[in-house]
Amino acid sequence: MAVNTTTAIILGAGAALGAAGGFAEGLSNKKQANTNIEALNENADFTASERIREAQKLKQQQAVSYLKSGVLLSGTPELVMQETSDYAREDVRQIFKQRDIQAKNLTSAANTSMFTSLLKGVSSGALLGFKGAGF
Repeated sequence: MAVNTTTAIILGAGAALGAAGGFAEGLSNKKQANTNIEALNENADFTASERIREAQKLKQQQAVSYLKSGVLLSGTPELVMQETSDYAREDVRQIFKQRDIQAKNLTSAANTSMFTSLLKGVSSGALLGFKGAGF
């Protein structure tokens, strides 16, 4: 019975050490994913701001062109300028939608990696414990 208890203790200790190593690796992967998500957020904010500025500039150019030609801004010119704003809003919506999808994928991959690292650590630690127990 003492051999079984000793073997169990060695296997448990090996598994625990392996789990700790796997958990540390998983945390590192999770931290990297969070860093990447922060970069995604910054990039989406910048891209959206740029798209809004471009649309505002285009809208101003449209207004100046219409006014120079002697056309009133009401009616068709107003609709064209509104379309410019609508397209910009849709572009910004798509930018943030894409960011959300990428962030979700990064989080999912990090969680999977964390779980996998933990399992690998437990199994390799148990294997080392098994060998250490004389098997």
